[in-house]
Amino acid sequence: MRRLVLLNFLAALLFVASIVSFEKYESSGALMLASMGLMFFLLVLALTNVVAIFAFWGRYKFRGFYPVISFTVAMVLCFQISRYATRLMRAGTPCSPDSFLSGQTKIDLEKAATEALGQSFKFIRCDPPVQVQMIVGHPQKPAPADTINALRKYGFRAMEVDDAESLATFSYYHMRAWYRYTYTTNKQVSLDSRSPGITETDIEDWSELIRIARQGDHATAAEAATIVFRPSVVYPYLKETLGQAQLDSLKICSSGLNISAEQKQLVLDALNRQWLPSSRLVENPDITYESSNHMLYLAGCGMDSFWVVFLIKDLLADGVLVYAADHSHLKIRDNLSSSEQNRVAWVHVGLMNFLYGNLFKKAEHFSDKSLGDGWYFTTK
Repeated sequence: MRRLVLLNFLAALLFVASIVSFEKYESSGALMLASMGLMFFLLVLALTNVVAIFAFWGRYKFRGFYPVISFTVAMVLCFQISRYATRLMRAGTPCSPDSFLSGQTKIDLEKAATEALGQSFKFIRCDPPVQVQMIVGHPQKPAPADTINALRKYGFRAMEVDDAESLATFSYYHMRAWYRYTYTTNKQVSLDSRSPGITETDIEDWSELIRIARQGDHATAAEAATIVFRPSVVYPYLKETLGQAQLDSLKICSSGLNISAEQKQLVLDALNRQWLPSSRLVENPDITYESSNHMLYLAGCGMDSFWVVFLIKDLLADGVLVYAADHSHLKIRDNLSSSEQNRVAWVHVGLMNFLYGNLFKKAEHFSDKSLGDGWYFTTK
């Protein structure tokens, strides 16, 4: 019986060591297999302790419960110790913003962000080899050495840059979660109160505009399987705002490089009018929302984990959005405050992210927590 009690505490100690080790070396396949093997051993050990009650009863009576009691105590201590050990392991890493973003770390990252801003960068990835993506149409250039050094020094995998919004977002990956630190040089305006202006920084692929123009306002089942934009929504709007002549000229372009600067600006102007609450995009007949399962349908495509779905849910709860008579389509309430109008604008730009396919992507920051002095943090 004494050996079984000792084995219980030894197994718990090994389990704590495996949890802490996996927290630090999560990518180790051997460690994962060892942890899975230990989990199976603990299950067998738990059953053994239960059987031991009956095996030891004749000789030890109530003392036969000692092994199962010791196993329970060992497991409770195991989980308590592992929780504090994990917290200790994360201290000073990007997983813990309160202890990470201070002193020299904050200085280094602000310098890295400042050097990258204003250079027409879109993404900088530091995983070997270094990968740099520029704003569409801008010439390629190398990432600043100090920026790459800072990313690697603090374990960040990439940095997303938004010159138009003066934002630089550092991304750190750990235990299947992303930890994102966003720094802005425009410290006077909080992220959650900014209007969603669409600029060339947000453009992913100008060629998508050509595909939209060529597709028209409808798609067969076969065509719909090869495109990601929704022609029944985007084409009529572009035809109304740009005119048929502009769409016809886009159809004959061989690539995004052939689209003139004037045409691009016309498109950006049109997109920036569509996210305005006055466009009432959310009231489009092809957009519905089912409250029973929190499912948003955009031209027949359903989704329930898109960030705009949660925003629509909140706006319905606040009465900013209301249901139409069919309790499926949505309507915007009249006489909205400026903050309510801004939230509706973000709903619109979120819908547009999906409706326009690969044309553009506008990032949101609704879940970001302010850390002060221009810094924000979120985990996903």
